[in-house]
Amino acid sequence: MPLILNSTTIHTILTDPSHLPTFSHTLLTGLLTPSTSPHRTSTTTPHGTTTLFMPCTQRSTTSLKTVSLPLNSPPNATITLHSSHTGTLLAVLSGSEITAFRTALTSLLLVRARTQRGVRVRKVVIIGAGKQAEWVLRLLPWAAGCMAEELDVGIYTRSGSESVKARIKISGYRALERGELEREVKSAEALFCCTPSTEPVVPVEWVVEGEKRGRYVSLIGSYREDMVEVEPGLLVREGWSVCVDRKEACFVESGEVIKSGIAREQVEEVAEVVERVQREGELGVGDERWLGNVVFKCVGVAVMDLVVSEEIVRIAEETGVGEVIRNFE
Repeated sequence: MPLILNSTTIHTILTDPSHLPTFSHTLLTGLLTPSTSPHRTSTTTPHGTTTLFMPCTQRSTTSLKTVSLPLNSPPNATITLHSSHTGTLLAVLSGSEITAFRTALTSLLLVRARTQRGVRVRKVVIIGAGKQAEWVLRLLPWAAGCMAEELDVGIYTRSGSESVKARIKISGYRALERGELEREVKSAEALFCCTPSTEPVVPVEWVVEGEKRGRYVSLIGSYREDMVEVEPGLLVREGWSVCVDRKEACFVESGEVIKSGIAREQVEEVAEVVERVQREGELGVGDERWLGNVVFKCVGVAVMDLVVSEEIVRIAEETGVGEVIRNFE
């Protein structure tokens, strides 16, 4: 009997702070555990709508996320979970909220580990105002180890929409004007780029200003090889370290990684880095660099959807929410 979960139910589960430690552990463990994730495929209709298909199998579950990207409307996503042994349909979940949540949480795993090692994060700039940016905002206090009121967050959106600016101000944060962006980026301890941009959203000179004190740069909005959120040269700049969600995905899909020419051996996967940094005791040889200047790149991989969806289903079944389809064959 498959369980059907709509976006409202999923949002309620994801925004419950009591579940966050479990989701972060689940996501980290999922990224560290072997899985089979064929490269995503896509189709495009004559009207220009692209649909992505992202399959994954890990342990006893197989997932398939389908993402439709219409030209003039927001993307839509659906995630299905099946038994890897029998093929039985286990659950169908609305996927858009999950996609934004798992991407934002993955981008903050290392921030959390750095914070636990004494790296302070209080001044933050977020570029973008979509769901990814919203989830970074929600999860940032947890990652930074402080109350939301202790954070100085500026949000810049290139759309210039007054309604978006008003929404940002209502949330208690600052909506940045273009003229303020240089000063804010130069002084920020962390920069989160959440836009599907095909050109750098800020000059690299702003990003490297003050790099001696160590800063964290997250690139989670761009997901194709023609997209870049910072100048690719930042990834090969001396004194900077690079980690990604998955090497095999980023070396095919990330414009920043591909165009930088960075070697595979110079890049690590974020889950492995976080696992080492958050261990008790002294850091291992060479791992001190992950407390300094870091670029994190995420294009999004299917195992992230699988493990987060599994946890959502577990919580939903425990709390008795969602709709069960009986006699489904």
